[in-house]
Amino acid sequence: MFIVNIEYPGTWLELPDRDKAFEIKSLISSMETAVTDMAITLTMFVDCQRASHEEHRSEAFKDSWERDRQLRMRIEDEYRNKLPKEHDFYNQHEYHRLYP
Repeated sequence: MFIVNIEYPGTWLELPDRDKAFEIKSLISSMETAVTDMAITLTMFVDCQRASHEEHRSEAFKDSWERDRQLRMRIEDEYRNKLPKEHDFYNQHEYHRLYP
């Protein structure tokens, strides 16, 4: 979790122009909200990134990836075997990849 320490130099702003003081106080309040939202968002992003990284390192993911790879290879081999010319798959690879 990212913690943001916001320090205020005083309790209120004293300026000759009260409207300007109110405007500055409103801007500071808006910035406080934005910084808090950014800290929460960054914390959530880092947690999701960490979870995703751990998921991809798991044995279950590796097994699933290997099954998918084997399936893709089997489908590609079956497709190539049905082609009339042996090397047609390599000569027009983009066509066969996009329009099987």
